[in-house]
This record gives sequence, C-alpha cells and structure tokens, in this order.
Amino acid sequence: MRPIRKLAAAAAIALVVPHIASAQDAAERPAASAPERSAPEQGDPEARRRALNSAEAAAAQQQVSRNQASQAQYEAALALNEMQTRRDSAAYDATLERHDAAEQDYRADRKQWEVRNPSCWKGDAMKCPADPQAPGTGGS
Repeated sequence: MRPIRKLAAAAAIALVVPHIASAQDAAERPAASAPERSAPEQGDPEARRRALNSAEAAAAQQQVSRNQASQAQYEAALALNEMQTRRDSAAYDATLERHDAAEQDYRADRKQWEVRNPSCWKGDAMKCPADPQAPGTGGS
C-alpha cells in the first residue's frame, strides 16, 4: 500500500506546483502589464487629433464617392432593365396583334368557304374542298 500512497502524493504535488508557480508569476506581472495612463502623450496632441480627423474625413469622402458610383451603376442597371422590359412588352403586344389579325382573317376566310361550299354541310364529302388553313398550322 505504500507505493500507492507515494503515487498519490506525487500526483497531488504535480497538481499543486503549477498553481503555485502561476501565482508567483502573476504577482510579478501586474507592474509590467499595467497601462501607462499617467504618462503624457508624445508630441502635440492637438496636431495629432487634427491629423487623425483629416485622415478619417478623407476615408469617409472616399466611401461617399464609392457609394455615389455604386448608386449610379444601380440606376443605370435599372434604366437598362426598364428599357428591356418595354422592348419585350412591345414585341409581345405586336405578336398578339399579328395573332389577332391572323385569327380574324381565318374567320373571314372560313365564313366565305362555308358560303361557297354548301355541299360540305349537306354531307357530300366528294364535293367538299379542304378547310382554309388555320393560323399557325403551317399552311400558305
């Protein structure tokens, strides 16, 4: 049982020694790591303040310039998008108008065909010519 006690004592010492060493180091450190608040600022503090303010103002002006350029690009993109939308809408409207005109032409042709070919309505398929070509069916 004695070897176990020696092992336990060695483990206890191993755990305590680092804490003692770190406490001693901490007691020596506060003087070195304390901020030097009482030391006066080097040079002219007013001149340093003006220089820092000037640098900050220049950086802010650059940011404003970048923001204005970005805003101009955004507005140009919006204008281009609006132009494209109007162009697409006009093309769509023109396509609908052509479709409506073709549909009207077909209906007129169909009515004339029905008037000229009463045999089709009487069931005489031999005398009945082909129907007029509907729009979009590939006829001429």
